Amino acid sequence: MKYICGAYTSAPSLNNASIRSEAEFYSNINLIKQIKGLEIPFWGENCHPFGNSFLNSYLKKDWKNSLTCIPCMVTANKLDDKIGLASTDEGSRLIALQIHKKAYESFLEFNNHFGINIFENIHLSSAPCHQQQNSSVSSFTKSLEEIIKWNWDSSKIFIEHCDKYNLEGRFEKGYLSLEEEILAIKNVASNNIGFVVNTGRSSIEGKKIETVNEHIELICNHNIPVGIIFSGTSNVDNSPLKWKDLHVPFGCFDTSKFPYKNSILSKSNVKKIFNNLEQFLNQINFFGFKLMPSDPKNASIKKRIGINEDAIKVLNSFLNK
Repeated sequence: MKYICGAYTSAPSLNNASIRSEAEFYSNINLIKQIKGLEIPFWGENCHPFGNSFLNSYLKKDWKNSLTCIPCMVTANKLDDKIGLASTDEGSRLIALQIHKKAYESFLEFNNHFGINIFENIHLSSAPCHQQQNSSVSSFTKSLEEIIKWNWDSSKIFIEHCDKYNLEGRFEKGYLSLEEEILAIKNVASNNIGFVVNTGRSSIEGKKIETVNEHIELICNHNIPVGIIFSGTSNVDNSPLKWKDLHVPFGCFDTSKFPYKNSILSKSNVKKIFNNLEQFLNQINFFGFKLMPSDPKNASIKKRIGINEDAIKVLNSFLNK
């Protein structure tokens, strides 16, 4: 089994490290044979702090990568909280489309460099936060209808579900609900759209690991393709990472060298996910992981690489039986 690796969240550059450290990190990522491809973030202008050309040096031509547009929406929302593909403010929705058009241009740039399509899927989100009715299904539908017209070659469009808005304010991103996103997909009526379930974000939404299974079941029962990204959070009261969307690594497994003991991705919880997955395995398009060291400013290259290697060993123990 090979996996999509969201390497950028464990990379030194997320904390403004040197290009030398970044090169060492990606050189080591490149050596991990179980990686199918990378989850590549689009930040608004490019896909890496050192430019798209930096990544070209470390991407393998036979990798099948994902291009995620969630970072560019998070970046945009820091300046204007109405911007997003689901925005009810038409001007803000059009700005979001313009930003995604830039992501499309990066998609073409990478593919032109390699001479083939190196992306298996594109990840979108239903930003902005639904607070004050800033987002809607109809706006999201309209944006999806526009985006699928662009020539994505063989790439599929996947909506990465983030935690939904609630009146209590107990959310991280607060986007549309999964039911609303499914409705938008049904409105578009395209066979080229699926979902990404991020285990951390689903857990944050429901404040329990069982929400991951509920989301997978709902998507699969609608016969919609789904990919699963393993990413953590914490449910421990004294943890500074409690219910934060900070890509907490796996917990304590027998093979783990760099576990986070308070991770919601514990042995028992990961087992719950895979026990439930048995009935849906033929509908899963890909598996992956996106992790961040618990001490991101000070983590060594060894630890940054190690949490990714730990993830592979854990997932292999469930998938390579």
